[in-house]
Amino acid sequence: MEDKNFEIIYHTADVGVKVWGKTLKGVFKNSAKSLLTLISDVKKVEPSIKVKGRVEGDDIEELLVNFLNEIIFIHEMENMVFSDVEITSFNKKKVNFTLFGEKYNPEKHSINFGVKACTYYGLKINKKDSIFETRIIFDT
Repeated sequence: MEDKNFEIIYHTADVGVKVWGKTLKGVFKNSAKSLLTLISDVKKVEPSIKVKGRVEGDDIEELLVNFLNEIIFIHEMENMVFSDVEITSFNKKKVNFTLFGEKYNPEKHSINFGVKACTYYGLKINKKDSIFETRIIFDT
């Protein structure tokens, strides 16, 4: 059985995810993967193009929101869908990452949710036992 790293939750007029990770970096990666899954069917996306990004934040929650909103921005501005993300460097104030995907093709890719932004609504990263977890609400 595959490890469960995130689950989709439904919120009034929005959509959210509950995300787990063994490390904070893992929470960020799994949060990004959940976002990519919300946007499109990642199984239909070829990782043929790499797009690099970098974000900063004053605290870990702001960093997470900035990270996810940067992915949404790249998706919209570059007209791309992504199947994976690699976090190339991480600390509690800065994330460097690489997205893997391809140009959006409506004949090949479906858009599951028109995700507009990651919100701060109820956002808090907690450590429970040895697992980090968070709940993220996206504006759709």
